[in-house]
Amino acid sequence: SMKETSENGRKAQFSGGVLGGWSVYICSGVAGNQAPSSKELHLVVEATGATLLGDLKKVADPLKTIVITSDPSTQSQLNECGVARVEGLGAKILPTSWLFDTIITQTFST
Repeated sequence: SMKETSENGRKAQFSGGVLGGWSVYICSGVAGNQAPSSKELHLVVEATGATLLGDLKKVADPLKTIVITSDPSTQSQLNECGVARVEGLGAKILPTSWLFDTIITQTFST
């Protein structure tokens, strides 16, 4: 409900946003493919409180890393440099639909 979303949003503010403390990498081909433009997608991710990663070469904490793919993800996205490595270390591979649901509900669930 809208009341729950509002309450969740207030709770999320205390942790720096619904994705506060997380790092997010957006795979190639996500922006503009049934998703906002690259610039808009970056602003959306930053508004969640997450740190936006430009690549996956150095990931501070794979267990607090999310890789965003298209919905459904493409094989080329899953084969991008570093994706399989960080997934093996505990990163979450999630589609854009998960990101937008997380933003709308202000709750983190996988």
